[in-house]
Amino acid sequence: MKRRPVLAFGALLAAAGISVGAFFAAKDNKDKDDKKKAADEADMQLFNFDGSNVNKINFNCADGDFTVELDEEDGWELASGGDFALDQTYIQNVCTYAGNLKAEASYSNDADQLASYGLDSPTVIELFTDDDSYKINVGTLSPTQDYYYVSVDGRDKVYTIDSLYGSVLRANHLMLRSKTLVPYKSGEITHITMKKGDEITYDLTHDIENDRWSLPPEYAKFDVDQTKAHSLSLVLPKVQAALDNLREADPSEIGQYGLDKPTYTAIVKGADGTERNILVNSNFDPENGYSCVYVKETGQIMLFANSDIAFVERSYLTFIADSVVHSDITSSPGFDLKTGDIDIKLELDYENKTCAVDGKTVDLTDSSANNSFYAFFNAVVTENIISLDIKAKPELKDPQLTAVLRSSDGKELTYQLTDAGNDKSYVFIDGEYTGALVSSDIVSGLNSVPDFYKQFAESAGLDK
Repeated sequence: MKRRPVLAFGALLAAAGISVGAFFAAKDNKDKDDKKKAADEADMQLFNFDGSNVNKINFNCADGDFTVELDEEDGWELASGGDFALDQTYIQNVCTYAGNLKAEASYSNDADQLASYGLDSPTVIELFTDDDSYKINVGTLSPTQDYYYVSVDGRDKVYTIDSLYGSVLRANHLMLRSKTLVPYKSGEITHITMKKGDEITYDLTHDIENDRWSLPPEYAKFDVDQTKAHSLSLVLPKVQAALDNLREADPSEIGQYGLDKPTYTAIVKGADGTERNILVNSNFDPENGYSCVYVKETGQIMLFANSDIAFVERSYLTFIADSVVHSDITSSPGFDLKTGDIDIKLELDYENKTCAVDGKTVDLTDSSANNSFYAFFNAVVTENIISLDIKAKPELKDPQLTAVLRSSDGKELTYQLTDAGNDKSYVFIDGEYTGALVSSDIVSGLNSVPDFYKQFAESAGLDK
């Protein structure tokens, strides 16, 4: 009986020994698993460097070898392999994606299998910083299209990377090329000329120093809508083709795209003295709404959705102030008006809220008279331009409307309309044709000057 505690104690020691051994064995296995996991994760991390430090890249592509170098002021420039502007965003994406490139899986680097991975003739990209270089071989897309096969220098495996990263790193000539329509920023555009066939549809000049847009001298009578002109200069630099919509052709072959007889031709000039001559076939793919564009200076052919290059369909009318108010109701002494059966002299005293028509005073504090008078006054003094024809030479005879508008400084402006046919009227100012046309609705029918006068006369008691 006395020996049992000793035996029990020995048993406890034995059990404890087994537990300690199992613990250290389990811990050793976990450490090995952790180390293997860390090693596997390290192996999957193909590159880990700051992409912003890259200053040179060599591209060995199926369609050529290219070297690009970083200029701190001008961005990425092509050092060898051709003569074309680079897609700055694409080059930057290459640096960013390569700098933190992780693999999803790895395979043995079996020479017999390289062709199936596309690594027997890969796209090779080598990136350089001041202190190091990084080289990756990019193969083909997997059958499931989920990833690309790659290999890197110093590793004896084939890896797979996400298809998004692979699609960027599987470079070619077209991916490197700039896809923008013009190489200028908004403030760098000095001149835009658009033609439809042989006819100039608009011609805009930008005074960069004063940031003002102007039209040719023959359109000097019209005020430029600066907001619309600035909008165009903002849109143009942002027009960019998708990679899949880039085409290449010798200049002698542009006829196959219908660009030998373009629908539109644009000439865009920059502050650096360069220009871009852009030919547009707007009938290239009407079913899907695509135009084909050729830029002479770069030799690049691109497809654009018609909505992306809607600026080609604009006209001078787009860029002028199409609603012109010839007299200010707050300071106008009045006007003489003759149109149809109306022949009146109107005198306005805005400060005292009265007006006189042929000597008959109207109290404009009366809301009914006031509202109808404002509508009538604005109809007389406002010119709503619906089209332009500066080449026309109409005679000033049998005017549909004549309004002599007086100003507070004693000056007068004579605004007249004559029939232009097709429900339009030519506009004359002080006896000279301006090149503008308005709708003939202004002289007849509902919401015409006579109609507004009738409403005013009724509310003011002038018809009694």
